[in-house]
Amino acid sequence: EFRRVLFRSNLLFAAPGAAVVELFPAGGVNACYWKLAESVPGLEYRYVLGLGDPEPVSQSELLVSDIHADIPAIGRTLDDLGWTK
Repeated sequence: EFRRVLFRSNLLFAAPGAAVVELFPAGGVNACYWKLAESVPGLEYRYVLGLGDPEPVSQSELLVSDIHADIPAIGRTLDDLGWTK
């Protein structure tokens, strides 16, 4: 829980132009940080779903699910944010 509080604090004090890319398992998205990011002026927020079964999972399962990263999707997201050459 400490990491979640720390992340929220960092998000609130992010400099204008900062960006957050959040990773989720294939089965769901938690809009908590997305909504928080909307309240920070100039903050870019993106999320990327992992690979695997897109069957929806509960919020509690979402917190403990493994994420099989979709590297190409992460790369496209970083490209979209201008983080790659």
